[in-house]
Amino acid sequence: MKHTLESHKIFPYIAWTLIVGFAFFTYNLTVQFQSDLAQIGDGVDRLEQRLNDMGTSQPVN
Repeated sequence: MKHTLESHKIFPYIAWTLIVGFAFFTYNLTVQFQSDLAQIGDGVDRLEQRLNDMGTSQPVN
């Protein structure tokens, strides 16, 4: 094969663009995932607090 993909002059630019693009995509995905987990954690904390409030506000017979 005389014409491989790596033999083209533009190949390094395309390869590095793909690598940087994938790194940016992965970074954004990680940041979004971290944000979603923080929101879920806040929701769990609120639910725990509501359950604790319900348990302490009921009169004991």
